[in-house]
Amino acid sequence: MRIDRTAVLVGAVVAFSLAMPVLVVFSIVDLVGNGIGCDSNWNVVFYLGLMVSMAIGGAAAARRRLREPLSHGALAALVASAAIVVLRIVTNVSAGYGFTSRQCGVNLFAAGFTGITFSTFFGLIGGYLAERRTRPIP
Repeated sequence: MRIDRTAVLVGAVVAFSLAMPVLVVFSIVDLVGNGIGCDSNWNVVFYLGLMVSMAIGGAAAARRRLREPLSHGALAALVASAAIVVLRIVTNVSAGYGFTSRQCGVNLFAAGFTGITFSTFFGLIGGYLAERRTRPIP
C-alpha cells in the first residue's frame, strides 16, 4: 500500500475548510448570552457538523485514490482533526485558559484524542461511501 500524500492533503484541506465554519459558529453561539453549557444538546449538533465535514473530507481523499479509499479517507480526517486540536489548544492557552476547556474543565488533550479518534472513524466512513459510490454495480 502506498499513501498518496496529495490525496490525503486534499481531503484534509476539504475537511478542515468545512469544519472551520462549524467551529466559528459554535464559538459565536457560545460567546453570545450565557454560552453553551456542558450538558447542552447544542454540543451534539456542532459535533455532528464536525463529523460530517470529516466524512466529506475522507470521501474527497478516497476519490483521488480509489485503490485504498479507506486508509486515505481516514488519514485525511486524522490530519484535519489533528490540526484542529492543535489550533484549539494554542488558542485556549493563549487566551489564558490553559489546557482545560473554558467552561467544562475538560482536559483538551483527552478531548482532542477522543475527537481525533471519532474524526478518523468518520473519515473512514467517508472513504467507504466514496468507494461504494464509484464502484460499478454488478
